[in-house]
Amino acid sequence: MFRISKKTEYGILAVQYICSTEADRAATVREIAEKHKISQTLLAKILQQLARKNIIRSVQGPRGGYIMNGNAGKVSLADVFEAIEGPLHLTECDLDDQSCSRYEDCTLRDGFAPIQQQVAVFFRNVLVKDLAANATGQFKMHLINRRSTR
Repeated sequence: MFRISKKTEYGILAVQYICSTEADRAATVREIAEKHKISQTLLAKILQQLARKNIIRSVQGPRGGYIMNGNAGKVSLADVFEAIEGPLHLTECDLDDQSCSRYEDCTLRDGFAPIQQQVAVFFRNVLVKDLAANATGQFKMHLINRRSTR
């Protein structure tokens, strides 16, 4: 089953939350964790990963926390996935041809290549801000049809 890891899910929730925070205020690990019922320790590690990939930025001091790093409107689901999990891939051989003993004789690799490409394009075209803007939790189908501008 294709599934988003809990760490990635929590990362998306955190970026959504930070995107929705007022521009002049940093979101704290504690408030995000309480809002989404996530372990503060785990969330702090996830936020550090997102900060290392320049998706968010840490703000130090008494009013510290995390803010978006640059334009929140351009952060895609792929950006968050890759910051937490590494490159998007459906199969191991898509990432590294040395990891599979059947690489030379594989009949699936070429068939999965166009699927992999479409999955990557889709996740690059879904922006976190679009998910955050829809508070009802319903995903709008127009997002699927967006043309890539990246």
